[in-house]
Amino acid sequence: MILVQRASDRLEFGRGRYQVRRVLPGLCLQNPNDPGFGPLGAFDHARLQPGVVVAMHPHRNDEIFSYMRKGTMLHQDTSGGRLPLTPTHFTVMNAGSGMWHEERVPDDREPVEMLQIFVRPPEDELPPNFQHREFPQTESLNAWRLLAGPEKSNAPFTLRNAVWLYDAHLERTSLRTPHSAGLDEQLYIFRGEVSVNDHRLATGDSLIILEEEPVEISATESADLILFQVNRASPASRSGTLSG
Repeated sequence: MILVQRASDRLEFGRGRYQVRRVLPGLCLQNPNDPGFGPLGAFDHARLQPGVVVAMHPHRNDEIFSYMRKGTMLHQDTSGGRLPLTPTHFTVMNAGSGMWHEERVPDDREPVEMLQIFVRPPEDELPPNFQHREFPQTESLNAWRLLAGPEKSNAPFTLRNAVWLYDAHLERTSLRTPHSAGLDEQLYIFRGEVSVNDHRLATGDSLIILEEEPVEISATESADLILFQVNRASPASRSGTLSG
């Protein structure tokens, strides 16, 4: 089964120099008690103009992946993390029992476009942790790149639940999903247009894939894609600041 969520289904926050479009990834599953997708709680597609400051604020029981596609953002947190985020330099805050952070776009830099992804941990009050890593390329051309996953997945970043995160940049070609038995998938179109079966998808659209076999994604133009693999049966806390 394949289910489509359109860009118009996203929640809108902010205006002008600070715009956020929030995806509730399980919305089309029509569960009135949970708009999440198992341990994947939500993710924000954000656009921030130079000079914007998201002031120091707390998170608890969230696993937060900051995925940059454009611009530079200065990150600071209470674990001692203080560094620039760029399209090759990402971070994960495993907030656990509590972390505060601030994000700032320098006045003299270009606008930022990014995703901030909120994963639910398996239990509350885990020890806080901060991770950052720089990648050699900004994108993975016509192939999936594993960015994050559970501890034993050997992914560059660790998320403390059964969520795997991939990205790919397609140039007018096709790519199959990296299907794994027992996992469901969610595809997000960060930028561009693709088709999956009879579905045409554009920037901001997403697709839930509940299939037993890989599906083929065809790019009708250049496209930046994010793919989540999720074990929806995995235990997950609902008390996170944003993931819950």
